[in-house]
Amino acid sequence: MQQLHTLLIQQAAEQPGVNCIRKLSMARTALVTIACLAGLLSFLLLLNSLNSRSIRLTLRPCAKSDEDFIQLTEERLARFQRGLRFRTVSYDIGRQDTQQLAEMVSFIRSSFPRVHSAKSSVKLTVINQYSLLYKVQGSDSSLLPALLMSHLDVVPTDGQNWTKPHFDAVVEDGYIYARGTIDDKVGVFGILEAMEYLLAKDWKPKRTFYIAFGHDEEIHGFQGAARIAEHLRTVEKVQKLEFVSDEGMVVLDGFVPGLSAPAIIIGVSEKGYVNLRLSYNSTPGHSSMPPAESVIGVLARAVARLEASQQPSQLGNGPEKAILELLSTYLKLPFPANIAARVVLNNLWLFKPLVSYALSRNPPTNALIRTTTAVTMFNAGIKHNVLASSAQAVVNHRIHPSQTIQQVVDHDRQVIADPRIQIEILDGIEASPVADCEESSYAFQVVAGTAQQVFTDGRVLPGIFVAKTDTNHYLQFTRNVYRFTPNHIHMRDANRYHGVDERIGVTVFEKAINFYYHLLRNADLPREQVLGGAAAAARQGEL
Repeated sequence: MQQLHTLLIQQAAEQPGVNCIRKLSMARTALVTIACLAGLLSFLLLLNSLNSRSIRLTLRPCAKSDEDFIQLTEERLARFQRGLRFRTVSYDIGRQDTQQLAEMVSFIRSSFPRVHSAKSSVKLTVINQYSLLYKVQGSDSSLLPALLMSHLDVVPTDGQNWTKPHFDAVVEDGYIYARGTIDDKVGVFGILEAMEYLLAKDWKPKRTFYIAFGHDEEIHGFQGAARIAEHLRTVEKVQKLEFVSDEGMVVLDGFVPGLSAPAIIIGVSEKGYVNLRLSYNSTPGHSSMPPAESVIGVLARAVARLEASQQPSQLGNGPEKAILELLSTYLKLPFPANIAARVVLNNLWLFKPLVSYALSRNPPTNALIRTTTAVTMFNAGIKHNVLASSAQAVVNHRIHPSQTIQQVVDHDRQVIADPRIQIEILDGIEASPVADCEESSYAFQVVAGTAQQVFTDGRVLPGIFVAKTDTNHYLQFTRNVYRFTPNHIHMRDANRYHGVDERIGVTVFEKAINFYYHLLRNADLPREQVLGGAAAAARQGEL
């Protein structure tokens, strides 16, 4: 027994050392495990960054020396200037300068004789007095038709202090100044000039083309594009379109720091919108005996909550993921910033909170990743010494493609958290579906490839168009709607849209004509030729 007791004492004395050794061994194992996981994580992050996506476009670049390059002659420039001088202003639904619209339509019909000749292969249908629909019949009925769009009307210039006359279309320092230069008479006259040139070359396409010029796009297009779409469906019996090309995003310089090449941004989706009226009603009274809460105060707090708790980030749920991944391959930053950017932008599964935070700090990039909230109107009160009996505010949301109107309203109701506040939907349109923007998409290759073919030094990026166009009326025919205006500007000039001193470069208008010319030609190319070229470039590792 004595020996057993002694042995037990010795084991007890030695036990703390054993525990220490065991703990050290466990710590060593944990460190090795963490190091292995960190190494594996680093490997995966780098692998994702090296395998980042790209867009390979193989259409031959367009050069001024090309035999079929359309030169901007004085005659073509003068036609564009004359078209800009028509004050085709849309003020509001039911308020348009219809006389100016009628005169512009008459000018168009007389200025492009080949397009409007009785012997022309182009058929014109005037829709609802002022909108124009052209049809060029293709020889191959197995090919889906394509639709090119633009619009005749412009927004007002009332109250804006321009340095040039608003509608004189003066040319100064290489720019044409006038309302409508970029939104969107560049599309109207670019397409017409391209068609006139093609018809002079005895153009006979295989694919059927429709050209649509609505007259009330700036006021939702209910009388123009909506009626054209109805005509396509009921009279032309169109069931499906290969793609739609309309106004939208542009070629941008200064898009992001580190992107040395211009960004050719093709809008592959369009935000929806909803206008909500928030209201609160109570009993009026004298300002000398105010209650603890005023009507205005209650509604103001509700509005403040909406601004403080914005709609959630949708980064990764829409095309912005592809935008960031592509952008990472184009950035030219000093080492190691370039590697860090590629790792972060190609691993949003890990860095999404960080990237969302960074993008949220700048209004243009914030609009890319979420449904935006803008309080645009606030009305209350009738007299300085009378308590308001009611207060109303209007909130405008621009809806991200991954959300619905109902989801936006539900979020607002939860954030406001006050059952006294009534929320009423005034009007709204759901966000559009996302068009194909992969290498394997024939439609995207044609539109994006044509853009890079003409703007040869640019890099193609898909984008979300945050404004509204007529294209929602044509979504019944295809989801492959591409929103791109062939205009090249610097980021600092973006506020000229609907703003002061709207302008377009003279040489840019020349490129716009050639963009539409090549778009009509390229959309007639066989699918195998377009996609086969991209596949060949992919095999060769070209960008």
